[in-house]
Amino acid sequence: MQIDFTDQRFQAQLLHDRFPNVAPHIRVMLFASSGPLFPDALAYPLVPGCTAHLCVKRGPDHTRLLTEEHARAWGVRREDVWFAAMQSMAYEPLDVRPIQIRGDVPVHTVKGSGWPASSHVLRLPELLAGPAPFGVAALLPQLDGLIFVPLLSRRSLLALADAHVVFRRSIAGEGPFLDRMLWWRGGQLTALEFTPGADGELPAIHSPEFDHMVRTQMPP
Repeated sequence: MQIDFTDQRFQAQLLHDRFPNVAPHIRVMLFASSGPLFPDALAYPLVPGCTAHLCVKRGPDHTRLLTEEHARAWGVRREDVWFAAMQSMAYEPLDVRPIQIRGDVPVHTVKGSGWPASSHVLRLPELLAGPAPFGVAALLPQLDGLIFVPLLSRRSLLALADAHVVFRRSIAGEGPFLDRMLWWRGGQLTALEFTPGADGELPAIHSPEFDHMVRTQMPP
């Protein structure tokens, strides 16, 4: 995905267009950065090392990052731009593949057909095919890669261990897009540091909150 910073004609068109005309083309793109790429960007830090930028999709391979200037020109709040992006992303085609290996839930791998799959970590509740009473654990191996596991019981941890195997094989010796596990629960996205284990073993997850949930709340 190429980021367009130089097309002044398209920039002028964006600034003069009406928001309802632009809204269907607005998306969210994740960047492996601790904050916005530039000061006036329409961006939200998600977790340490990952920031969500609002942008306009220009075909399958190009996008334009949005700024506060765009929101002012359209007469809308930055929150309005965010909601438009989330609504538009629901129409992006995804290749979601459940893989039943171990445990009581499958490991889900996601690839995007028209937009990078990592951005859809913001839509995890919509991607679920069943319940997830203890949230969803997710990994981002690449920009266009998302791996997630719904958490039903302690047996789901076997699937989570297998998800880490898929994660390591996906990055194939390269650095991952995000080196933390994401935990979506109760409308909150939390980044959890972990120490990898051997293949088939659950990594050591360094989170007192996650550990407390596993020990005291999850059924066997």
